[in-house]
Amino acid sequence: MRKAGSWSITRRLTARLLLATLLSTLLTGIVVALHYGVDADDLSQRKVLELAERLAAHAENGFPVAEAADGRIFSDHPEAYRWALYSSAGDLLAASVGGEPASASDMPWPPPPEWTSYSDMVGWTAGVRLALAGGVTGYIIVEARSDPAGLLARLIAGEVLVHVVLPLAPFALLVILLGLPIVRQTLKPVEIAAQQARAIRTMESASILQVSDAPSEIQTLIVALNGAIKRVKEASNREREFVLDAAHALRTPLAALKARLETSASHHLAGALVKEIDELSRLAGQLLASAAAERLVVAPDSRVDLGSVTRSIAADMAPLALEGGIEIEAQTPDGAILVVADPDAIAHALRNLTDNAIKASPPNGVVRLVADSNRRVSVIDQGPGIAPARRAEIVRRFSRQTFGDGQGAGLGLSIVSRIMKAHGGKLVIEDAPCGGAVFSLVFFKPT
Repeated sequence: MRKAGSWSITRRLTARLLLATLLSTLLTGIVVALHYGVDADDLSQRKVLELAERLAAHAENGFPVAEAADGRIFSDHPEAYRWALYSSAGDLLAASVGGEPASASDMPWPPPPEWTSYSDMVGWTAGVRLALAGGVTGYIIVEARSDPAGLLARLIAGEVLVHVVLPLAPFALLVILLGLPIVRQTLKPVEIAAQQARAIRTMESASILQVSDAPSEIQTLIVALNGAIKRVKEASNREREFVLDAAHALRTPLAALKARLETSASHHLAGALVKEIDELSRLAGQLLASAAAERLVVAPDSRVDLGSVTRSIAADMAPLALEGGIEIEAQTPDGAILVVADPDAIAHALRNLTDNAIKASPPNGVVRLVADSNRRVSVIDQGPGIAPARRAEIVRRFSRQTFGDGQGAGLGLSIVSRIMKAHGGKLVIEDAPCGGAVFSLVFFKPT
């Protein structure tokens, strides 16, 4: 998806290639026009002769010369253009509005079959022999003293069209039709690199971009991106290793210290220390779970029955619930609800939600675990509920606030949210119909 203000290098290169073709055509046309402009005299001579030939062809077909397609320039500009039709004996048969050409009276008779001449006084003159009705020979003479009708300009434009525009038109058409596909194919390595980058979901799945046949400019960018990925991945690994090492280092001495305190004489100080050690042990466990959630990759062939795991967690958590006077109910359909999931991760997420629900519910309350055929498992409590404005906040890391009993490191819901994200699903928080909150694990991917 392109963002507003972005541009396509494929379209821009194609447009510039087409613009370069058009400019080349224009410049070539100008050069050709200038070239013909240098030979203006030869072109004027050619144009007057062509005009005489067209008038002669019109007269040979038995039509009046004045009605020829070019006849209008003689009536519109009588001071500049003249024509006359003579018999083989030199008698004047017809002439233009401006009169007969001035040079006709001075030329030898009969003239050649086709000729041209130039005079500083009258400009270019051309004559052509023709066959009149009845087999009679005639002569038509055309004179162009100036060129207000733009005959020379039209001749140059025609030459540019024939020798420049028309030959380059197929090339311009090829640029239009093939430019975009060619540029897109040339830039395909960029799209390949983008696809590989989009496939990175976690730092565990981050890998070096592999693009072959990329141009040197793109290779520079890919090398820079690979270097950045490598550095970020190394930093992430160092951080994860530190968390794992710290959590493991905490758990062993804490367990030993707790055992020694429990075996000592029971007094108030020992009880307080045991409670603090429990909190530290819980923090170490959550740090381990958080690190595991970060690197969780779900195998595509791993299957979990949501009904079975719901019943199992309800049974495991029942003793803890009974200690607080809470009852746990599990509601599951008869058939299996299979999803692509990691069994340990889903069990951890559901156990975490159930533990929170037990802490949030009042004495003699009921916590219900409900699995349905829509690939959804919900934990419903009878606590104070979660305000809509705070639902996004409590799933962030280290967000404790006053949720539940206010204890812990604030990592539990963050871990659950990341576990569901790794499964392509999400954690949904809603109000319970009769008060309390509903925390649901929603799976979108079918088996």
